Amino acid sequence: MAGTTEAGGKAVNWRRHVTLKNWTALATFEAGLLMVLALAIGWPIRVPADAAGPDAWAAIGFGLAAWFLFQCARLVRICADQRSETGKASPERRRMMLSELLIWMFVSLLALCLFALLQPKTGALSVLKLELPGRLAIFMALLGASFAPAIAGIVHTERLLAQARPGKSILRNDAISGGSLLFGAFTMVLIVSLAWAAAHDAFEALGPNMGLIATLFVMFAFVFFIVLSSVTRGLNLFQERDMTTKAAAFGPATSLTTLVSWIDSILVRIISPLTGAIQAPDGRHGLGWHHALIIGVMTPLTLLGYALPQPWGLIPIAMAFLFALSVGRRWSWVEGDRETASRLRTTKSKDIHIGFSNDLRDEALLSYAFLFVLVPLTLFQLNEMTGAFCLQDLSTLDNPRCLANGQQGRYDDWIGFFGLELLKAVPLVDWVEIYGLKAEPTIMQNPEHREVAQHLMFGSRVLVDFVVMAALFQAIAIFQRNHTQRKLYDSGQLDVLDPISEEDFFETGMIKASKADFEKWAQLPPKEQAKNPVIDLGKHGYFTAKPSFLARVEHHVTEQRMAGMPWPYDRNRLNELVRDPRPDLQAGARWMIRKFGLLAGNPRNQVGQLADRWLHLKIASAKDDVIFVEKQNFEDVVKSAQSTPRDFSNLELGRLASLMIETCNRPEFAYAHMQAFKLIGMLRTRNAVLLLAASVLKPDQVEADAVWREEIPGVFSLEWRRLRQGQDEMRVHAYAALEAMALNGIKYPIYGVGASTYRLALHLAEQAAATEASKSRVRAAAARDALLQVLGSAVEGGDSEDA
Repeated sequence: MAGTTEAGGKAVNWRRHVTLKNWTALATFEAGLLMVLALAIGWPIRVPADAAGPDAWAAIGFGLAAWFLFQCARLVRICADQRSETGKASPERRRMMLSELLIWMFVSLLALCLFALLQPKTGALSVLKLELPGRLAIFMALLGASFAPAIAGIVHTERLLAQARPGKSILRNDAISGGSLLFGAFTMVLIVSLAWAAAHDAFEALGPNMGLIATLFVMFAFVFFIVLSSVTRGLNLFQERDMTTKAAAFGPATSLTTLVSWIDSILVRIISPLTGAIQAPDGRHGLGWHHALIIGVMTPLTLLGYALPQPWGLIPIAMAFLFALSVGRRWSWVEGDRETASRLRTTKSKDIHIGFSNDLRDEALLSYAFLFVLVPLTLFQLNEMTGAFCLQDLSTLDNPRCLANGQQGRYDDWIGFFGLELLKAVPLVDWVEIYGLKAEPTIMQNPEHREVAQHLMFGSRVLVDFVVMAALFQAIAIFQRNHTQRKLYDSGQLDVLDPISEEDFFETGMIKASKADFEKWAQLPPKEQAKNPVIDLGKHGYFTAKPSFLARVEHHVTEQRMAGMPWPYDRNRLNELVRDPRPDLQAGARWMIRKFGLLAGNPRNQVGQLADRWLHLKIASAKDDVIFVEKQNFEDVVKSAQSTPRDFSNLELGRLASLMIETCNRPEFAYAHMQAFKLIGMLRTRNAVLLLAASVLKPDQVEADAVWREEIPGVFSLEWRRLRQGQDEMRVHAYAALEAMALNGIKYPIYGVGASTYRLALHLAEQAAATEASKSRVRAAAARDALLQVLGSAVEGGDSEDA
């Protein structure tokens, strides 16, 4: 046979060994061999760079090829694993699978950083002398290539995740609004214009009138914001009158907004993951792995900016600036998602763009902290090109002047110089100039290049005001908002928190319990159990509430009860949390449901919760207010289940039967039973037919028929006698459910239902058509005709046990 060989009397198919896993393993092995070869060639070389020959370049080439081959093999394997996890892994899980690529990226950056700092004079690596422009270009190419595997993995991951979004695109069109873009552009143009004018002494002629003009300008800015809404409304009315003018006038602005939104999307979804900020396996709690990755990426770039000669050192510095900006932008997206989720009271929305696995506050502030090192480093690099600053002659402080030797100064001098400028840049705390701080930096503006020096100093101050201080104020505002949320929840005025505060709320409120605690709790009377339930989460263990959390939630419910709405937490949000993969949140939601007798989750969960609660309620003797609430709950559960009947298994059908037994022939629950029959008609299972039969047949009819006598008591135990509907008008709905089964079989034949199930339903319909009351007889006859039509077509012989 083709593709096989005979060995030991057995045919072995060689194609089964040609798998992606084997190919990537082979590539990894080949990379190891190339690395050994590179070491074998390069290790003996001990001569200086000028004497090194082709063997040095061969060693470098083999080493680089081995390293990138290894990373590419791991990239392919990780991408394959991500695809195999489709439908099972969460977005956070898929992103976490990229951690390995980020480690190799860090190793690459560290190696380049060590080479730039040490710059070996002998050996194979010495041929990459950074003094030569051509070798520097090779070095910068290697710096860019260090990010290539991680970028490829991130793009692949984001494309997978984009398939679950409505637009199926990585890029957003609405990340930046037109108003924000125009305001930002206007502000930047104004700042640059004022800086240029001031540097050219354009304001000198104004003299003492400068203060008056500045005050009027600030007043104009406040008035502008007041009338901005009126201007916007007027523009809208103008556009509505002339749609052609609107398209012509605002089309370019719309396109520019889209372009900027795309750039912002790239920063958030492609660039920021390169820092490792989103690789948080332990969520947001304390210093973790993701913080180490941020430091591991930003530190080598900072050191490269110091070690490389100008202007090449500006490239890694610019990359570090870009990374810090991207993490800050992703933080803004997360905060936008928090606001959206708070308003919608759900995390399942097309307008949730990033998610809530990490709020990125600490990560953004950590990235911005590097700016305090990067800004003086930038000034240091730019000064080598411009000569805008010089070392100050400290012996003549009354008449500041530059030292004649023209030295650059140490790097700590530049940090001290920027620190003083930082004190002057902090808004509302300008005490340095007010109180005449006399600390003099060792670096001063060079009088020969005063204009350039002023621009650089102004730029550093603007960076502090608009980036660093804005981030710090945003963090303070978030802290205040979280405090307000907690306060409003405790006072009963708010019944849901934003997703990140919500995680803290449940994680600090729930505590692990033991199996013995659960067994002890299960033996308590129902009233004692409700005081502080113990929740069994299976493999995740047992959970209960801390006393402080119990008191907090009970206080919240008490406050809400005074307003007429006693809810421990928003019901729609609890519906989502009972399926949350995080144990603390799922346990907290289930704890609230159990303690306060709520219904939450999907219809399958709700029918079970309702059946469990009715075990202790005694519906037959319940008060009218309890009957009203339970009637509404029963109706809501059954109507919700009608939207996804195929998820309703025989287990839930048995629980539904128990609910029908408790309320059968109670007029208050008549509508709930009608809806239950409608749901049963959608199921098309054998147990569904048996439930309908028990609902319409008298006990003596069941006992007289061998089929019913054998199957109905076996499925519904001794309680089946309480299922029969005594009113003809109600039994009509049961036969309508039989007809619906048949009509669904005609309409959807691909959902195979066994012929024996249809024959059982036909047996019931024929029996009813001959013995039932007038109204039921007519409906049973219609069901019989529809079932005969189904059985007349090709029907599979097997049975479907689940919906």
